Amino acid sequence: MKKYQKSKNPKSISVYWPGMGLIVAFYGLIMLISCTKKGTQEGVKTSRNSYASFVTNTVTARADQDSISIAIRWSGTSWAITTQTDGFITGFSRSSGGASGDQSIAGSLYVRLKPHLGEEQRQQDIVIKDITTGKEEKMVLTQAPLSGSDKITINPLVRYQKVTGFGGMINPTWTGNTQLSLQDIDKLYGPQGIGLNIGRLMLYPSMANWSRELAAAKRARQHGAILLPPHGRRLSILSL
Repeated sequence: MKKYQKSKNPKSISVYWPGMGLIVAFYGLIMLISCTKKGTQEGVKTSRNSYASFVTNTVTARADQDSISIAIRWSGTSWAITTQTDGFITGFSRSSGGASGDQSIAGSLYVRLKPHLGEEQRQQDIVIKDITTGKEEKMVLTQAPLSGSDKITINPLVRYQKVTGFGGMINPTWTGNTQLSLQDIDKLYGPQGIGLNIGRLMLYPSMANWSRELAAAKRARQHGAILLPPHGRRLSILSL
């Protein structure tokens, strides 16, 4: 009897362990499928809950506006803003943002515009894209034309005041030791210069300093400049 039992036990053990391995492998496969399915469902859930959109789908700017604010909202995703490159929109204060961890965020950005000098309104599309889903939403930006109050009509036959000219001060002491040369005067007051025709002079309390501007003043007068002394002093003392 004891001999029979000794030969039976090893046989039962050899049958038992292969069965347990099969059960463990099967259970592990079920857990793997379950985890994979759960992860897929979570990914689908996140994708379905994400969005990026405009608060309104239309906005209107005045003709003289160089920028306008638009409102956006997003959740569970990053986003990107685009528009055509050949329109009147010159850029955005930010063209992307957001993150997958964001939840129900509202924000705004500025759209930079070219001034509108035409008489007809113009439009341009702006697109916001949900990076997670690839879904896009469009906004139409309209820029109004110039109104009657924005226009200026110039009638050259009607004159209200006379502009004598434009100029500057010649070699004041507060500029330091730097003085205008005769060549500088030619560039300012000469026929090939920038068109100045008025010069203001400093007359110092000490006559020893009067010669400081003499050469430059004479050169300006040669080009027809009007020289103005301060506080009504006479120019005759300069012998111009």
